[in-house]
Amino acid sequence: MKFRKEILLLALTVFFAGCRSSVDIVISRHIDPDDIRRVAIFKMDRLSYRDNDKVSDLLTHEFLRLGYDVVERTEIERLIKEQKLGASGLIDPNQAVAIGKLAGADSIVIGSGALEDKTRDVLKYFTIKIIDLKSGSVVVTANLTRNLEIKEAISELSTELKKALEAHQQQKKRGK
Repeated sequence: MKFRKEILLLALTVFFAGCRSSVDIVISRHIDPDDIRRVAIFKMDRLSYRDNDKVSDLLTHEFLRLGYDVVERTEIERLIKEQKLGASGLIDPNQAVAIGKLAGADSIVIGSGALEDKTRDVLKYFTIKIIDLKSGSVVVTANLTRNLEIKEAISELSTELKKALEAHQQQKKRGK
């Protein structure tokens, strides 16, 4: 009987461990993420050109799914070239803020990531920051907590971001 209880406890532990999110989301208490309506998504540091395109396209898809207006990536690249900030598109956060404002965004998405190895599309590290352009403050951060395939990681990030923003709205309503 004791053996069965231990097996059941182990099975439940494994089940619930598998249900944990792979993305940790933090929302600023000082800036209202409800003010975010139009985002400019920049290339991520430390990813190859091919992987950057994939991540940017998936982030664009997921931010649209969440109801945001997303600045077209070619517009961002045009502004970067026009401002002569670098052909790679990888620019520092201060330059990204300036480009985001020129693109008509109210916030920007920047971040970095790294693949587990070059032969697989599995992220071992991925983090993004959503920066409010009025204040220059980070409004939201999202951090991958375990290795995931790129598409799965971005999808889970979107799901967890939606949950976190909904919970933030509920807290705000209770606080008023």
